[in-house]
Amino acid sequence: MISQPAAAHFQHSSDDYEIILDLRGHTIDRGLAGLDRYQSDGYVLHMDGGKLIIRDSVGGGAIKGGNSDYSGGVYIENGTLTLESGAITGNRAYDGGGVYIRDGELRQTGGSISGNTSLQGGGVLQQTGGSISGNTASQGGGIFVQNSDTCRISGTPVVTDNTDEHGEQSNIYLFGQATISVTGELSDGAKLGINSDSAHPVTSGYANYYDGEDPVGRYFFDDYLYYLYFDQNSEEVSGEVSHDLQPVWTWPEEDDGTQVTLEMKCGNCGEIGWSETADIGGPGEYSDEEGGFGFTAEVTHGGETYSDTKYVAPEYVETAEPYMDEGGQLHNGMKEHYELKYGGSTYCYPVDGDRPGEGPVDPESLILEAYTVHFDPDNGTDEAFNMICGGTCKLPSYEDVLFTVPVGTAFHGWKDESGNEYGPETPVDLTSKETTFTAVWSSEWALVNSALQSGEEVTLRNDITAEADDTALTVPAGVTASLNFNGFKADRGLTGPV
Repeated sequence: MISQPAAAHFQHSSDDYEIILDLRGHTIDRGLAGLDRYQSDGYVLHMDGGKLIIRDSVGGGAIKGGNSDYSGGVYIENGTLTLESGAITGNRAYDGGGVYIRDGELRQTGGSISGNTSLQGGGVLQQTGGSISGNTASQGGGIFVQNSDTCRISGTPVVTDNTDEHGEQSNIYLFGQATISVTGELSDGAKLGINSDSAHPVTSGYANYYDGEDPVGRYFFDDYLYYLYFDQNSEEVSGEVSHDLQPVWTWPEEDDGTQVTLEMKCGNCGEIGWSETADIGGPGEYSDEEGGFGFTAEVTHGGETYSDTKYVAPEYVETAEPYMDEGGQLHNGMKEHYELKYGGSTYCYPVDGDRPGEGPVDPESLILEAYTVHFDPDNGTDEAFNMICGGTCKLPSYEDVLFTVPVGTAFHGWKDESGNEYGPETPVDLTSKETTFTAVWSSEWALVNSALQSGEEVTLRNDITAEADDTALTVPAGVTASLNFNGFKADRGLTGPV
């Protein structure tokens, strides 16, 4: 590698004077690329008049490290530079990061001009091969062509993957009415991106080599916001100022992916200007109007932020009660809830009326733990049974269990192990994994008396007889009740022998 403190100058008054620079695998590095400010005469090579041919007969050679107001790499005045091989790379300048041409000409038959940065550029270019890629400028990251400049192409030129200051594709920028002159046949592999500031024909001479063959998409492609088409009348390539780019969002179906794609698609030609992907975030609030939760994706491109929201309806999941399998193993259940699946994740929400409540919540909070509840009939039979409940147990009524009723009694409810009594169908919160409730039987006389005192309508289903501690059937003052004997008898049991 050769590091040089000053630029190399080539000057000759004769246009026919020719100098050949063979890099032979070496690098000429001016060493100024890391500086923030542009340097006066900070270019690597300067030629004024004559002809300079740069080649690299070994491979791997480069011209780099320039940082100047006019061209960081090679500055051409009143002469012709031919790049046959080698690389002009890693230079920066206000005008023409890699090459700046003033009243001269650049002929590229091979090699590469890449990775250079400038604010603007211009000049005369004849390109029959090689590549110009990976360069950046405010306009025309690859080539900036003004009205007075000439850009001549043939063979296999490649000008791709250059960008403007916003990161958008900007390869060959045609300022005003500038055109690209096709001076020979183009070979497969030729690829040139074109942009402009006005609608006009962008090629001349194409019709001399091709008869009605559309080159758009084969040799030429349009850069960001520029619409190319083949004009059949002139058989030249023309361009409109801009595509009618509209955002087209593609969301994954159901739970098939974790990313959303944004394509900026032209409404005129259907071409995609650019596309990017974004991760799908978590759901927002539930929308009654949309009937679902909103998932929002954002993409920032070229200083602009684009966003879109997709609403996904949750699925209502009924309560799954705990149970015991055939092997006696207990299994927990789950409360009713809403389940939302999207973007590779599952979210759970409690039920709030007929809609999802606040959430999402931890699925663990919805689990109904399995509790075993034993019911003892206390009637001298083997009619005891068990229930599996989920934290709260609704005590069964007589109709639910149909125990054998002890003579002269009726089912009155249940009592727990602490002696607390509960009526039938009372919900009881369980605190122990195993709990026993025992049936409470009362005399039928007492049950009828209690119903009458409460103002109920009572219909006898069988004869009833008072126990020794039972009182008379009584209806309190101000209470209205009815007793339908229904053909049966109510016996106080006090008329026996004296």
